[in-house]
Amino acid sequence: MSSIAIHRLSDRSAGVLVILFALVLPAAPGAVAQSTTRAETLWSSYFGGGQGDQVLAVATDDFGHIYIAGRTGGGLTLGNDTSGQSGATFQDTLGGGLTDAFLGKVAPHGSVLWLTYFGGEGDDEAVDILVDGMSGVYLVGNTTSTTAIATDSCAQDTAGGGRDAFLARFSEHGELLGATYIGGTGNETALGGTFDPWSRPMVYGRCDASLPMLDTLAQQPYTAGLDGFVLAMQDIHLPASGTYLGGSGDDEVKAMTAGGSAGQYALLNTTSPGLATPGAYMEQPGGGTDGALMKLDTNLVKVTCSYFGSLMDDHLSDMALHLDTLAICGTTTADTLFLDSLAYRTSNQGSSDGFVTLLDADLQPLRCTFIGGAEEDSLFAVRFDTGGDLYLSGTTRSPGLASGIVPDGSLSGPSDGFVLRMNTIDSVEWAGYFGGANEEVAATLCVIGHTSVLMGGSTSSTSAIAEAGHQMIYGGGADDGFMSRWDQETSTPCEGICTGSGGGGGGSGSGSGGSYSGVSPPLLQYDICLGESVTFIAYGGALGIGAAWMWYADGCGDPAHFLTSGDTITIQPTTSFTLSVRAESVNSVSACRHLPIVVHTYPNPYVDVTDTICVGSEALLMASGADSFTWSVGDSIIASGQSASWIPDSSGTQQVTLTATNGPACAVDVDSDVEVLPLPSSIWNVIGPSCHGSEDGLIIRDTTDIPVSLVAWVGPGIQGDTLAGTGTGTFHVTVTATNGCQRTDSILVEGPPALIDSVGTTPALCGLPNGTATAMIPVPMPGLLFNWGNGPTTQAQALDLPQGNYTLLVSDSSGCEEEYMFTIISLGAITAVIVPDSIPAINGQTVLQGFCVPPDSLASYSWSPTYGLQDPGSPVTPCTSEGTTTYYLLVTSSDGCTSMDSVVVLSLPAPVDPLDPCGEAFLPTAFSPNGDGLNDELCPLGGCYTELSLVILDRWGGTLYASDSPENACWNGTRNGTPVPAGVYAFSFSATRSTGEEIDLNGTLELHR
Repeated sequence: MSSIAIHRLSDRSAGVLVILFALVLPAAPGAVAQSTTRAETLWSSYFGGGQGDQVLAVATDDFGHIYIAGRTGGGLTLGNDTSGQSGATFQDTLGGGLTDAFLGKVAPHGSVLWLTYFGGEGDDEAVDILVDGMSGVYLVGNTTSTTAIATDSCAQDTAGGGRDAFLARFSEHGELLGATYIGGTGNETALGGTFDPWSRPMVYGRCDASLPMLDTLAQQPYTAGLDGFVLAMQDIHLPASGTYLGGSGDDEVKAMTAGGSAGQYALLNTTSPGLATPGAYMEQPGGGTDGALMKLDTNLVKVTCSYFGSLMDDHLSDMALHLDTLAICGTTTADTLFLDSLAYRTSNQGSSDGFVTLLDADLQPLRCTFIGGAEEDSLFAVRFDTGGDLYLSGTTRSPGLASGIVPDGSLSGPSDGFVLRMNTIDSVEWAGYFGGANEEVAATLCVIGHTSVLMGGSTSSTSAIAEAGHQMIYGGGADDGFMSRWDQETSTPCEGICTGSGGGGGGSGSGSGGSYSGVSPPLLQYDICLGESVTFIAYGGALGIGAAWMWYADGCGDPAHFLTSGDTITIQPTTSFTLSVRAESVNSVSACRHLPIVVHTYPNPYVDVTDTICVGSEALLMASGADSFTWSVGDSIIASGQSASWIPDSSGTQQVTLTATNGPACAVDVDSDVEVLPLPSSIWNVIGPSCHGSEDGLIIRDTTDIPVSLVAWVGPGIQGDTLAGTGTGTFHVTVTATNGCQRTDSILVEGPPALIDSVGTTPALCGLPNGTATAMIPVPMPGLLFNWGNGPTTQAQALDLPQGNYTLLVSDSSGCEEEYMFTIISLGAITAVIVPDSIPAINGQTVLQGFCVPPDSLASYSWSPTYGLQDPGSPVTPCTSEGTTTYYLLVTSSDGCTSMDSVVVLSLPAPVDPLDPCGEAFLPTAFSPNGDGLNDELCPLGGCYTELSLVILDRWGGTLYASDSPENACWNGTRNGTPVPAGVYAFSFSATRSTGEEIDLNGTLELHR
């Protein structure tokens, strides 16, 4: 039940009392049922000049601005004044050829905000608009122009040949941001565009040859004849994904839905067989031209496909998606299509009719109806509103199609545009004609919420078209474009509340996205300073017939909280509250939208700033009485926070400004003067030490114009203007002025360079006096003398030095002296050693062994004389001597140094045991076959063997060695000539001696390497 409320608004500046009478409707908890039989024209306008023009695309942004596009022969009215010059334009004249594409932005009430041509020297047209939120639009079209289309850094900057498609991006203000050709050597025709699952712009249409930028991306290659194509772009710079769609016949992609997580749908017209997937509604084409519906995954791979058509020619025009329901429309000459006995029209009423079909997510038809009368009728566009109701537009030559309360209920010319609304397929809730005395074609359709219907196309009628529009007079030529907005009774709620151009100076809001002409996106909260005013706008939505935006405080519907009505509201709040708005008419109300308004008082801060400070010292900054604090000096922010600090770098009176803020922007400035005192400055005269390493330097301070009370040297504990007896280095001094400011200087004292840096040496080789020493001088200086221990000389090098420790004394012409100690080392000296000095040769056999000290693995050995020696070039060699012989060993080190030693070899006969001439019989249990000539073979010891058997076994019982020779039964640690590894091995040894002794031994032995 509605009520009448009286409110008072006091205008204190004018002293006027305003009394408002308002019809206030009760609050609506949800959507109110749509009145389904009425539509009214809000505005209607021509868009054309003296040549042929057509509106081929229309779209809206979130606020409700309307974008229109199409083709024009020139002479467009660019703005709302009679000169045609208002409104920003990228291109304000026809580029050439017969037609250019055009793009315009229209305010919700019908005023043109801007309008621009887009084209070159050929023929150009725009066929679709993709709105990218509030940031701008993509324009899809076709061109034969070779210039004035592509921009820098685009995907294809030259025309492919014939007719090409194009994709251009414009800002919300009409500025061209970039454009690219899409084409190959054939003819490409873009039929529309949409967004893929990642919100990238997509262009679709048909081509008669392959597209270079698509070939590497396509999930299906170009087939033959006309193929449909789909191409997604990364803005206008790079192709992102795409594919060809079709078969051996002629195909075109006529429409697509926007991409989602499950992919998207494509609508084709085709003469190709073999496109349908198993289990589809129609697995075979009907005949002639048919439609084909495809479900594509996110990679544009076909998931499901079904033909849709009859034995006659059927042309699909458009598709729309609402939740899981798909709607398609088109034109057919068939008598029947999908049988739906409850449909609004179950059969064709004339030579050709439009039709609309609803399908499920798997492309199975649910409902289908014909739309038309006794003459020719076509459907070109289908849309769902936010509640899921259907809207259709097209062209008709049939009378008697109108129903409900509509702007035009009868056919006015040979053909009219028409638009209708259906709640279900069973019935048309309203249907209206649009046209004058001549021909109209309704080519495009857009629905705002569930309230407004936008219809565009072309007309040759010179009257009965424009109503409160941008262009009220027919432009001329064969036809003009037109755009008409029809409103219904139920309002679409606004999306939220935003600020308008009348906003106050101190307020701020939090939202997202861009803005246009002072209109911001919907806000989550608005902060305002006490005493300031701000203008708000209902963002988006659409007002139904007779409805107005009604503004309330703290919730909609309460008469006591009603504020005002209208598109905007300007407030100057004194306390925080929630601003609420909804659309209201006599018959319905929309859902309520809310915006918290937070009122902040201006702060009255307390400030405490150090008033006197020295340059370079820390000034303390403290404040209270606000939400946030910012400190600045001049134009520079120096700190933030309630407690901060500042270090000035120049003297004088400086002004520190505190900006104290409550909320986001309610701020006051408080200035504080700070007297910054200068630091004492000193000029230091430095005399360096006379010689390197001496300490006779001097530092003296010159007086300055700032009085000084104390000069204190850090470290030595000395005060005064002079510091004497310094060496080289950095000295720190603190100077205190009479104003209390201190300055600490670091003074560098430098002296002469060192006379000597180092001494480079070479060793005394082989213990001989052949070492050298060279003095390394850091800076060449004349007059240097070098005393190497035998008197001064000008030579910086000493030769023939034996091993030992030395001291070099270097002096210069000024009497400075420096000492440097160095060592000559011995390198390569060796001593040849043979132990012992004499050795016996039993039965003429012995082994000579020598070595060198220190050990040298690369040293060479030479024995002389060489007779009787098995290896005279080895440090160890077997020796056969027939008498007493002296052998000499010459050792040469790796450095070429030599040394010699000698040994006397005495030849003695082998001792014989008179009691046991055969000796003890036994087999050693260890030997080391490493090639050193010692214990290299395992042999039975003793003698007098007449029979003998020696067998060596491995751990698995395999025979490594076997001998039955009494004269030669020695194992060298190999098997078939290959050395066996070190380890434990088993043996069996049996023998018979001439003495009659029998020997039988078994056991293990160890082999060492």
